[in-house]
Formats: sequence, structure tokens, C-alpha cells
Amino acid sequence: MQNALARSLNLPPVRILNSYGCTKSFKFLTEKVGITTLVESETKNGKKYSDIGLSQLALGGVTYGVNTPEWTAAYAIFGNGGMYYEPTFYSKITSNDGKEVYLEKKTEGVRAISEETAYIMNRMLKTAVDSSQGTGKAAKIDGLDVCGKTGTSQVRNISKTEREKGVLTNEELKWHMRNHGLFGGYAPLDNPKYVVCVVTEHSGSSSPAARTAATVMRELLKRI
Repeated sequence: MQNALARSLNLPPVRILNSYGCTKSFKFLTEKVGITTLVESETKNGKKYSDIGLSQLALGGVTYGVNTPEWTAAYAIFGNGGMYYEPTFYSKITSNDGKEVYLEKKTEGVRAISEETAYIMNRMLKTAVDSSQGTGKAAKIDGLDVCGKTGTSQVRNISKTEREKGVLTNEELKWHMRNHGLFGGYAPLDNPKYVVCVVTEHSGSSSPAARTAATVMRELLKRI
């Protein structure tokens, strides 16, 4: 499974989800790690939608997607020893003399997964960055252990007509038709301090999109 995660293979997570159960997975995401955009059952314009399924939960083909703040907070459970913390937002605050004031708000954590599971996931996600076959290797930073996972959000299929005209890859489509790239990561490994989730819109097909997103994350961590 570690190799499958590093290489971002699709079949292994589908098999695991099929064994674990789609309903249990749906409840975990909605009740344990605060994902609010998932649809249990919905009818719209006469068509039924549900995110309780293998392709939706194992491969990410959910109805309304997942927003970045919730994605980041859910991802942070691995670096937080299995604890989930509701995300908090701050706007810039300055004092009368023009100095920035930083407010600290501590939210009460909720156990999402065990410490042991978080530990194992940390090591697996590190492989996705460190391995020569890892799809997140562009996020590797010398002297800093980075853990992470790439992803791709498909915008549209290449139509039969387009294929007949010679359009065979996502990169050959017009910019606004290309896939989005995603990368979620955190560092350092043993005592994570930063979680960064990146979306690069229309950056291309699976591999180029993943590399672009991972590279952005790498540059962000350098500046923090």
C-alpha cells in the first residue's frame, strides 16, 4: 500500500474502501474530520446524486468537491497525532501604533484516528515525496522531511470528436478545459508545524498537474 500511495495508484484504495465500507467512510469524513460538502442523497433536476460510493470516496469524484480549508484541516490529523481541530481564520489586526497583533485561539481537539494510525500515515506520505517513483517528489526540500500526497481533479473528458481530430492528451485541450492539480502536505515529519494544501487550476493532466502543485507547495514551505 505504501508503494501504491507513493505512485498515486487508483485500484488499491478502491479495494480498501470496498472492504471497509462506503457508508463507514462517508460517516468518518462527515462526522470525524469536518467535511461538510459531501452529499448523502440529493435529487436535482430529476437526477439523483450521492457521494456514498467507490468512485466518489476512493477517487474523489464527489458531487460538490471539498473546499480547501476543510481539506487542510482534515489532512492535519496525520501531523496532529490523529487529533482533528476545526480550522480558524484570522484577518490582519494592527494596534494603534501600527504594529501587527497576533491572536491565538486554541480549539478543542477531537480524536479522529489513533496515534498509531497517524504515525503509519506519516511514514507512508513521506514516501510519496522521498521515493524516486513518488508523485510528490517535486516537494522534497533538503534538510526538511516533507509528507504529502498529490491529486488531480478532472475538468472534462476528451470527446470522441476531439480524439478523431487528433486531440489525445489533456495538455492539448484549451487552457480552461485542462485538469486541476492538487497537493496536500505538511512538515517536518516528527513534529509537524505547517500544513499546506495547494490547488493549481487548469495546470494539465495527471502527472504535470501533480508536479506543478507539489512544486508550489515546496516553494511555500521555503518562505514560511
